[in-house]
Amino acid sequence: MPRFGLWLSTGLLLCCAGCALGFSGAPVVVPRMGMRQKMTMRRSSASSGVVGASMKWGKSQRKDSQTALDAMSVAVKGGVSQLLLMVARQRRYGGGMLDVRPEGLPQTGLDMDESQVLSYLHRHGVDTSEWGMGLARKPMDLVKEVRRGESVLADGKRVIYVVKVQIHDGEYDLFETRQHILSNGSIKERNRCLSEKFSPRETPLEAAHRGIREELNDVVGDFPLVSFRETPRGQAESFVVEGFSSSFPNLKTRYHFFKVDCEVGGLRRDVTGINFVTDEGKGRLHEWEWRRRPQAAKATDAPLEGAYTR
Repeated sequence: MPRFGLWLSTGLLLCCAGCALGFSGAPVVVPRMGMRQKMTMRRSSASSGVVGASMKWGKSQRKDSQTALDAMSVAVKGGVSQLLLMVARQRRYGGGMLDVRPEGLPQTGLDMDESQVLSYLHRHGVDTSEWGMGLARKPMDLVKEVRRGESVLADGKRVIYVVKVQIHDGEYDLFETRQHILSNGSIKERNRCLSEKFSPRETPLEAAHRGIREELNDVVGDFPLVSFRETPRGQAESFVVEGFSSSFPNLKTRYHFFKVDCEVGGLRRDVTGINFVTDEGKGRLHEWEWRRRPQAAKATDAPLEGAYTR
């Protein structure tokens, strides 16, 4: 038994020593924390758009980058007190008080098959003759969506809860510019922040965290470290919009939007570059772009007081 304890202690010391040295050999990924080192992506272009993405890992050049590996190194070198000090010095960005479930709606369609859903829609005057053509989805897609809890049917309308996730890196915000559907080669123009549908059983924060994990997995891993910005009284900025979606023509959709702001560990411009691509793994590729906020650009580009401008 003492010999086993000695082996265990030796193994732990070797692991800690590796962390402290930064694993100078192969690049390191810490999946438990979803923190990865610097990534550069090269895109192959074709007439149909982005056809693939390759990734090369290297050490981050950012001196003040603090990842899970940094935390382990601090703990080994300086003890737990130094680790706590490092955490205390982190810029306060919020602890995530926005943990409120949206108010539920009467749900219809959970147990319906395709013929029953079509009958329901026709009773409410919805013309489905264009469904399944072009970019429009099929009736069965609506059935699956409802069964997954991503939408509900109420008063002849498709009701969706959507969380809009604004990811920040200093003065820059992350936008999805395009989405590529590999199954049919279609390209959807997005030009918006990350958006994720969620069910009434999820909170906006839960859905936001899931969306980050799914759509940005190539960068942040399976366990992203997300810091949500606190809002007054823990309430999300929310609003309701009604309109028609190209996915299901002639079916009015009521969108309940919730907006959250956050920072994500390892998701920075010096890691991804201004433009990058991620593969969601479901036959979808996402194109992303970091954009400087207008107010930040205006403040930086403003002439100095007393300067002469033409």
